[in-house]
Amino acid sequence: MQRQNGFTLIELILFITIMSFLGVGILSAFYVSLHSAPDIQNSARASELAQQRMELIVGSKEVYGFTSTVDPCVGSPGLAVCAVPAGFTVLSNIVGNWGGNANYKDITVKVSGEGSATLERLVANY
Repeated sequence: MQRQNGFTLIELILFITIMSFLGVGILSAFYVSLHSAPDIQNSARASELAQQRMELIVGSKEVYGFTSTVDPCVGSPGLAVCAVPAGFTVLSNIVGNWGGNANYKDITVKVSGEGSATLERLVANY
């Protein structure tokens, strides 16, 4: 009687079982990485909010002059342009006498919440 070459049923079941465990492990790794990845849409929205607030502050400098460089949303939070979507917080900080020179101001805008962004700009009295 000739011997037949091939795999036994037990070997096939073991192979399928091992490959199933490996497949579940790989799929669970993908699942975890997708759920822990940052949300690009919220990050982009945070960047837009920071840019919007920075443009308002720099615009106030252009209109009212260097000495009146302020965040218009701090004194008048009811302005429609200052509305912040739910889940976000926008904070600004304007520091005069940058580097000991009164002709420069450092403006920082930070957005936090569902997405985060930080913008910093140096403006001069020119």
